[in-house]
Formats: sequence, structure tokens, C-alpha cells
Amino acid sequence: MKCEKCGADIPAGAKTCPKCNAAAPQNTVPQNKNVNTTDKNKSASAGKKNTNSNSNQKLTSSGKINTSEQAPSGTEDNEFDRQYSLMFESNQSNVGDADYEIDESLKKKREARYDDSFANMTDDEKIKALEAARLARKERREKKQAKRSGGIFSSFSGQDKENKTVKETVETGERSDSSAPFGQRSHKAAGAAERKIERVQSSSDISTVSGSADKSDAAEKRPKRSGKRSKNFKVSPKTGLIAGVIVAVLVIAVVIASVNMASKVTAGIPATPTVYAKDNSLYSYYGGKSVEVSQNFIASEYTEQTEPTTTPNRNRYDDEEETPTPAPQFEPIKEKELINYTADGTLSYFLDNADLNNNTGSLQYTQNGKKNSTVKIADNVYYDIEIAEDGSGVLYLTDTDEFGAGGTLNFWSNISKKAVKLSDNVNIGNFRFGQNGNSALYITEYNGEYFVGDLYLAEITKGEVAEAKKIESDVYKIFGTNPTGKSVVYAKNYNTENECFEIYLKNDNLGEPVMVTDGSRIEPVFLKNSEGMYIGGTYEEYYQSLYYASLENGEKEKIAGGLTEIIKMSKDEQAVVFRKANAEGTAFDYFYANQAGTEGQLIAENVTVLDDEDHKKVSQFEINDDFTKAGFIQGYDLANESGALFVVSITNGVVGSDKKISDTAYSCNITPDGQTIRYADNYDIKWNLVTLNAYTGEQSKVLAQEVGAGAFSFDKTGSYIVYAKNYSLETRTGDVYCVDNKGKTVDVVKGVSSYGLKNNGEIVYYNKQDNGSNFELFFTREDGKKSKSIDKDVTKVVLY
Repeated sequence: MKCEKCGADIPAGAKTCPKCNAAAPQNTVPQNKNVNTTDKNKSASAGKKNTNSNSNQKLTSSGKINTSEQAPSGTEDNEFDRQYSLMFESNQSNVGDADYEIDESLKKKREARYDDSFANMTDDEKIKALEAARLARKERREKKQAKRSGGIFSSFSGQDKENKTVKETVETGERSDSSAPFGQRSHKAAGAAERKIERVQSSSDISTVSGSADKSDAAEKRPKRSGKRSKNFKVSPKTGLIAGVIVAVLVIAVVIASVNMASKVTAGIPATPTVYAKDNSLYSYYGGKSVEVSQNFIASEYTEQTEPTTTPNRNRYDDEEETPTPAPQFEPIKEKELINYTADGTLSYFLDNADLNNNTGSLQYTQNGKKNSTVKIADNVYYDIEIAEDGSGVLYLTDTDEFGAGGTLNFWSNISKKAVKLSDNVNIGNFRFGQNGNSALYITEYNGEYFVGDLYLAEITKGEVAEAKKIESDVYKIFGTNPTGKSVVYAKNYNTENECFEIYLKNDNLGEPVMVTDGSRIEPVFLKNSEGMYIGGTYEEYYQSLYYASLENGEKEKIAGGLTEIIKMSKDEQAVVFRKANAEGTAFDYFYANQAGTEGQLIAENVTVLDDEDHKKVSQFEINDDFTKAGFIQGYDLANESGALFVVSITNGVVGSDKKISDTAYSCNITPDGQTIRYADNYDIKWNLVTLNAYTGEQSKVLAQEVGAGAFSFDKTGSYIVYAKNYSLETRTGDVYCVDNKGKTVDVVKGVSSYGLKNNGEIVYYNKQDNGSNFELFFTREDGKKSKSIDKDVTKVVLY
């Protein structure tokens, strides 16, 4: 008897071909090539696999599963297999996709493990071929399935290139996009890959950690791995409205844009440089002066690779090992990510001669607004650098791969104007300054498989670097130091099951390192004015406890439970606001907690998670720096882009009752003094327009109507809103206005193609009516007075 598929001889009585495992021509199970996808029960039984790992699936002569040996009906594993079988049906039309998206992803991963003949198998053959793999990997799958079923609870560990946030990320302060085609409703993320001075929310995405006693010995032989960080951090703190995004006044494509340059510090609101290009020459406008800082900004534009990335080959039926991790995908940076400036805006560190195919260039230093002040620091520098908070120095990597791994770490002093090599084999994200820039911390010989390395600290005094001291081995992540830079906080022992780690403290007084807490999933928030930090720990049932811990001895006190992540620390550093995600990961509750308390006080509940591109500029929760007033939108409905806006006061550490001020709020903002809630509401779905309002003294006042949703910017002082309207299809421009909280409106400028509201109140704009490549760049005050030309023949604005 011949096999109808491959032609091989089939022994008498055999039911399958010994060569290709195809069904024998006689007395075999019929091939089920056309399953009726409208009948879920029928298709499920036709493709059902036995969940008993000690026996193979048994089929009757009619092709149905022998249910006597199946796992109990209704179990998680049984349901998983039913869904998995459904996916093999060739004419399946998205049945169950909404409820079981994980299965589709798992199917693709599994199919990738087999050669091209897998695609030609029938449904029954696919199930049989995968059965051995399923049984061998059952335990691993269940663990992964359990983590995935937790919604967003498993998403807070992602060592992500986008986690570079100012310490004020708990205190607001972001840089938004400079310009983009107006008319796309997508509110493009501003803070995503932009350079910040300090980091607050970050943790690493881990696959496994060795817990054996000889891990140190293994570490010496461990292989190096690319330092490219994954992007699993799905929920990031939205501490304030990132205003001024590119949004259409109409649904059709338009070009007017608004951009808000948020301050990096909350006090003083310093000026920041506007960076633009004339062809390939780079200019900086600061303090009323425009200075050329580079004559060769970009040396090599990014060229997209057409060849697919390959992964190691393996035996198609070998399931004893995990599928090899795909090679990391290279992501070219944006030009604005090459520019960094200090918190006070006076100094800039930037890359020119940039090669966007490996994200490197020549690192330069300049004093903003001062001619001939540019100093070349080094060549072949990876773009992701760290600037000391006071601008006194910079940490940078040279000679890395395109993902920032395996480089040489260096420190350049703005005081001595000299560079010092600190260490070889350091990866991106594994170095930072201590508080106040008086020490440098870094991990070397980092093992990408076990996620451990050796932690060192080098003290910095008046620009001079002392010999580095080894702090600890097998360190997972650096967090930072106390204000003096003497107490070091770091993480060890990442747990792949719950994505938690242990937080350790070490200083000279302690001698040996002290474990402050286990079960942490978030990065500590350090106090700047005292020896303390807020941390999460003792993770259980999807939530952490919130602690206040001493940076002197590591002792901690619990001040709240139910923590998912810390959002903001108060100006006096005595309290924090944190949020707790619901079980489905669709909404947050926000809580207030201070050092004197033992439990958090509810501020807001059912605040919708808006973590997609379209809503990254839509603020759902706002609280002022003094923690006296908060505003939040409850139950935001994506169908009509609105929710109920509430305001609540906090007096002497006690959260009061909330009050509803709008049923149709789109986004909200609160002034620094907490006296006024500014908000957009009455979203017009057809025309993408909103109404701007201000709530002060128990009264709401309409400030402007028919404003492009997103084409408005709240100023940092809380005094006025800048917005655009009156778009012209003929000229592809619009008009810019400014309105204060009492409703007084000023015509700022007519016929604008793009504008940006800077944090010091200046408005930078240009008009590109002739559709040419060059334009004239202007600045004006928010009242429209003292308008001045910055420069002519400008080709692009890199940073507003």
C-alpha cells in the first residue's frame, strides 16, 4: 500500500505513513480540510488535542476525539487547547481573536519552528506534528499563560529606550515633538525617545536568572549580548498634559502644527534653546542670539535594510530547547534625539557628523547663545548619553555596536575640559550619575542571559575622577544614590516568574549590602533634600506595597498597599501619588499617600488607560506640585472621546470629596497654584474640534470654541492657553491665538504653518506658503508683541 502523499510503502495494518506521518489510504481518519467555522463546537471537536501529557490524542474512525481521556471540561488547559485547535482551520475568520489574542501569537511562534512543509500540512497533520512539542513545552506554556492573563500587571518590566525621563517625570516635564504633518489624529508621543537628565520609571525585561550557588563562576564564562532594550513598558506615567501636538482642525490633511516645549524643572521655568538646520548646518537660538554650532549635522542618513534578519537553524522536531530569541531589530533615532541640554538651558551636548545607520556621531559641547564655544569631546559616540544635573560633565559610550552594547564608558568634565576612560564592555542603560553629579555608577561585563554584571562607583570631585570601587557582583540594575553620592541603591535577583527584583542599599557605614525589600517591580523615587526614597516591594496578588525607606540604614515603613506604580512626588517630598490598575488592565485608581500614613487615600477611580498613539497627549489625571488640588476624567469613553471631569482638594494631608464640573471632558490641566482647572470638552467627532474652558472659584468659563483637538498648549505658569484655528486649504496655514483664564483673547499671528510654545512663554513659528524647502523662522511673545525674525533660509526645526 502506497502513501498518497509521498509515495512511500505503508506496512499492512499501519494507519499512518512511517515517512511523512500522513494518514493511510484506508481505515484512517478523514482529512479535515474544510472545517465549518460557523460551528465552533464542531470545529473544536475536530481539532481537539488531549491535554494528558502521558498519552497521545486518540481519534475514532469517524474523526472525533475520544473524550474519555480528555482533561476535565472547563479547565484552563483544556480551553487553551480548544482555542489553539480552532486556529488551524484554514477558513477560520477571526473567531475568538478578541478573547484569545495570545493564541495567535503562540501559533506563529510555533509554526516558525518548522520548515516550509508545515504550511502544506492538513489541519489534522498540523495538530499531530505539534502534539509532541506541546507536551514537552506544556509546563513553560502554562507559566507564560499565567503571566499573560494578568493583563497589564506583567507589563511593568521593560528596560526600554523610552524610559529616559527626568526625575521630574514624577513632577512633569517633557519635551514634545517639534513638528509633524498636521491632520493626523495620532497624537505622537513626545517623551518616547527624547533625552532627559535623570530617570525615574524603568526596569528591565528579563528572560531568566540563575539562582545557583556557582553563579559567579558561571558569570565569568557568560556570553556577551546586545544591549538593545526591549519595549515592553506599556503603561507610563502621565503626570501632566503634554500639550501642543499635531492635530487637524479638520479631518482632512493639513499642515499647521503646535508644539509645547515643557520645562525640565518645575521652578524658575528657564529658557531653552531652539535648534534648527540650514541645509546640513546646525544652529542654536538662545537668549536672542542665533549661533552656528555645526557645519555637518548629519553625515549619513538612515538606509533601511532590505535583507531580513536571520536566526540560528535548528532541528524542526527538537523541542528540548527554547526557540532562539530573534535578533533585535535596529531602530534609527530621530534627529532631535541627538540634541541634549541641561536643566537650566544654558549648555548643550549634541552629536554631529551623525551616522543614523548605527546611531553614532561626534559628541560636542556648546554654551547656548555664545559664539565659538563649541568643543569637540569625542568621535564614534553612541547617541544615548548621560548629562550631570548641573551640566558639569557627561558620561558616554564609544565603540559600541549599533544597539549600544559592548562599548567603552568615558567621562568628560566641563570643568577640566578633559576626558577619562572609566571601563570597557559597558552597555547602554547600565551607567548613570549619582545625585548632584558627584559620582558615576556603571555595570560592566553585563550578562544578557542571566542579566547580571559587576557594579562600580567612581567619585567625582571638581571634575576629577577617583579610582573606581567595586560595589557588588551579579547586579541586575542601577537605580542611583543619596544626595551625597555615598549610598548606592541597586537591584539583584530578578525573578522571571513574577518579574520582580530585590532592592539593595550599600554605603560605608553599613559594611555589607542590605536588602531593603524583595518583590519590587518599579524603580525607586529618590528624595533630593533628605536621605530617603519611595519604593515598591513585597509583590503579592498583582500589587506591591508602598514603602518609605531610609538611605542611611535601609529601614523601611509601609505607607500604603495596592501599588502598581508611583506617578508623582510632592514638591516638599513628603507625599506621593500612585495608581493601582484594575484586574483587566483597562483603568486606574489614583491614591494619595504620605510618610505619616499607613494606607493610601483614594483620589480618583476608573480613570481609563489610554496608552495608544491617538491618546498620548490626552491627560486624564492632573495634580499640582503642592498636592493641594487634583483634576481627573472618570470613565473616558472612546466612542465619543469624553468622560466626566472631577476636581478634588487635598487639605492637610486629607483628600476631600470630589465635584463634577463637566460630563464631556476630553483632556484636563491644572495650574501650579491649583486654583484653576483648564480643560477641553465637547469633542466634535466629525470635525475633530473641542471647546477650551477654565474652572475657577466654583465657576466654569468658555475660553475658545472650535479649536483643533490637540492644537492647543497650556503654558507652564498656568496663565494662558495658546491654540490654532481657522485653517485655510488654499494656503495650508492657520491662525494662532492666546487666551487667558478669564477669557481675554489675543491674536498672536496669522497664517502660520507650524508653531511651538516654549516653556518660557515664547512662541516660535514659521510660514511655508510657497511649498519650498526653505522658510523664515520667527519668535514672538504670547501677547503677539515683539515679533522677531530668528533666521532665514531655514530647512527644518530640530527642537522648538
